[in-house]
Amino acid sequence: MNRNIEKLYQEIGEVIYLATPTEWEKISVYACIIELDRSISIGGFYTLEGKSYFINVLGDDPSKDLASLFFELYHEMASANSQVMPWNKCLFELDYEGNFDFQFKFDNDYDWSIHLDICSDEYHKLDIETIKRIKSWEGLPEDFDRYWQSPAR
Repeated sequence: MNRNIEKLYQEIGEVIYLATPTEWEKISVYACIIELDRSISIGGFYTLEGKSYFINVLGDDPSKDLASLFFELYHEMASANSQVMPWNKCLFELDYEGNFDFQFKFDNDYDWSIHLDICSDEYHKLDIETIKRIKSWEGLPEDFDRYWQSPAR
């Protein structure tokens, strides 16, 4: 693994860890690139005694900009793998023992949705539950009717 990528993993983990209260069992942070180097959606929660709680992973310290770290990670991974778009969704998980996991994926449905004009007919055909599913880590199930990919009905 690229040394810079390992360093970025550590920096991202530290920023998230510092944003979390002292008592927790597991931390999960989810990032979706909306527009590379300009816009990213980041949300996080931690679990304690079986309950989930929101955490402000963006923090108050501008020198520890989590969005910039995710963008930098994207660029490092793209240059290491010579891929144009290696991922648009990332999931970071950390347990109390210090074990962490980064998962990455490119979600075509999400990519399609972020390029929609919110005033368009296509956008208005989507119901809120479909939009939520597209934006979630899991995304849409394989057997979902992607009418936007079908010939005109």
